[in-house]
Amino acid sequence: MPKDVIDNLQSLGAITTLNKEEDYLRRIKMDYLLESFSNSKLILTLAPTSQCNFNCPYCFEENKPICKMSEQTISNIVKFIAKYENLKQLYLTWYGGEPLLALNIIQDILYKIRSNFPNLQIAHHFLVTNGYLINEKVIDLFRTFPLDSIQITLDGIRSRHNRLRKLKRNNSGTYDRIIRNIGIVLEALPNTNISIRVNLDKDNVNDFPTIRKKIIEKWGKHHNLFVYPGILRIEDKENRCMGCQSLLHSDIRELFYNLGDSVNFYPILQGKGCSATHLNSFLIGPRGEMYKCWNELGDESKVIGNVADNDFSNKELIRKYMLAANCFEDSLCKKCSILPICMGGCAYYRLKNLFENGNFDICSLYKDPGVLEKCISLHIESLCNSCHTGI
Repeated sequence: MPKDVIDNLQSLGAITTLNKEEDYLRRIKMDYLLESFSNSKLILTLAPTSQCNFNCPYCFEENKPICKMSEQTISNIVKFIAKYENLKQLYLTWYGGEPLLALNIIQDILYKIRSNFPNLQIAHHFLVTNGYLINEKVIDLFRTFPLDSIQITLDGIRSRHNRLRKLKRNNSGTYDRIIRNIGIVLEALPNTNISIRVNLDKDNVNDFPTIRKKIIEKWGKHHNLFVYPGILRIEDKENRCMGCQSLLHSDIRELFYNLGDSVNFYPILQGKGCSATHLNSFLIGPRGEMYKCWNELGDESKVIGNVADNDFSNKELIRKYMLAANCFEDSLCKKCSILPICMGGCAYYRLKNLFENGNFDICSLYKDPGVLEKCISLHIESLCNSCHTGI
């Protein structure tokens, strides 16, 4: 290869030396650790209630006690935030249960944060909801306290959704009401990104292109609307691997391949871990109980403490998430040619594999032979198509 071509490829990072590659990985690891242990931001996911108005068969809430945050718990949350003297940014997510069943509690917390911390920036404000209870009162609150994004979940096409996501009080379907409310939010909150998560397993994976097309055709003019596949993690009875209803990596890749130009196939570095791998990141449940990961809400064995306490009761689990749940401590990950694209995958399932005899595949979708090459080829093809159409 001519020297000028080699020099150009080196300047682009397409080819490199072993020393430079190792230095790059050290830099990525350093950035990851600095972000994970930063004390300038606090990431809070608040579940103001464990109650839900739906009766979904796969929900974690089954046989869990129903409760809402008390005034004392709300006061303790404010005191907890005040402990972070160097805090500059607050990342705030509303989760549940169905958080809109406790709209008065959300409102109370937001006003208390504003009055007690007038200079604190809410860097990202996020609501996870089933979308059924959105009304003018909800819209008014989030006009006052703007949301960066809302996630609303559908379980596929209308017939499947209505079979799975029924109202508790009368077992009636919820699809039409949610679709109506998506339209209301798009018109009323134009600066809020609306993400429609479509839950998929082996039974309905082929329905995704259909429902995505319907939603895009209905509201395609809205730049803030996103429709994406929510790959259901359905574990086996022993909770040690994915069950037969879960999609395999090959199934998920086929789904993306069939979506064609609507997918960005170019590998993108997956950030610096998730909320569970950040030291100052917590999920606070309705009783003030604290967790590191969203998947653990309601699991008493995974409680790391209570927002009312002066110290954490389960520091071992915190240490596992902070020091064992990343790709840089895994000998297999360090040998992988895909590192650091995926940044090691899901921390929750990594800990299950390490400490609970799990056998979950947490590797990147790019990893299998020929996949990365195919994705790069599809990316180039998409760029060429864009050029030809004048986009």
